[in-house]
Amino acid sequence: MTQFTKEDLLSKIEALDLDESIRSELVSEVQSASEVTPELISSIKDKIQKALDDAFAAVGVTDDESDPMYKKKFNEMIEEIDSAEKDYNKEMTAINKEADKIKVTASDQLDDLQKQAAKDKINSI
Repeated sequence: MTQFTKEDLLSKIEALDLDESIRSELVSEVQSASEVTPELISSIKDKIQKALDDAFAAVGVTDDESDPMYKKKFNEMIEEIDSAEKDYNKEMTAINKEADKIKVTASDQLDDLQKQAAKDKINSI
């Protein structure tokens, strides 16, 4: 995460197209803080998101979880996530199998080299 100074955060808040009372509340919160912390940034983000949600709700745009279109899109998203997870797990299983084969091959080759080294040592005596 980018580290903000209080001045950076204040300039970003001032640039927002928000109701003046909301902007003043955000500015006051930043100014009263001793430093910019992740908690402060999270609080500012939450308040900005609430202001945006409230503005959309005021003109009739809301997320209605009982809306059939919302449910359909949500279910499609869940199916895509499940599919991606299955593909990931399948690929990881294949990778793990290949890694196991490589380990066995490497171990066998090391054993062969050790046997050959022992034979060479015996033959050189």
